[in-house]
Amino acid sequence: MELTAAQGKFSPFEQSVLKWFDLNHLMRIKFLMLDVCPDHQRDLIVADWLQMANSFTAQTELIAELGCLAYMQDTSATHLSSFGVVGHKMCARISPLQRELVMDYIRRMSACCDRARSAAGNAVMDIVGRFLKRLLDLLSTEAQIHEAEQLQNPVGAFDLVSKAVLFH
Repeated sequence: MELTAAQGKFSPFEQSVLKWFDLNHLMRIKFLMLDVCPDHQRDLIVADWLQMANSFTAQTELIAELGCLAYMQDTSATHLSSFGVVGHKMCARISPLQRELVMDYIRRMSACCDRARSAAGNAVMDIVGRFLKRLLDLLSTEAQIHEAEQLQNPVGAFDLVSKAVLFH
């Protein structure tokens, strides 16, 4: 005998939505763990966060295909804009290659907002989509500034200067 949703089994649709919620919360927990983890665990937690961010992005794309972003506009706006804020904070803590991954996730989510807005004429998804696009512009600018600073201050020279200041 096969169980139905009424008998306690979630439908594939319900499972997709619940997974999206779960991934959102797990990502936030991993992000907060970075502030309290020992240094030797930092890289592992960053890798875990990046993997969860990738899964959350893929799940967001699935939710968008199901037409749920527009339907759950308040939750969608909160989840996606929060992801953007955390993604921005992560970019200050990760390598340029990892930063590119985060920017790709944000691009993909922005595209989901565009599709949800187009399909339903949804103003909320339009606002979130614009926020994510502006965030991408900011992240690109910050990456360019960081690269320029790296060219002007090679790591070895910076280390010598900072050590000289410490010992004088």
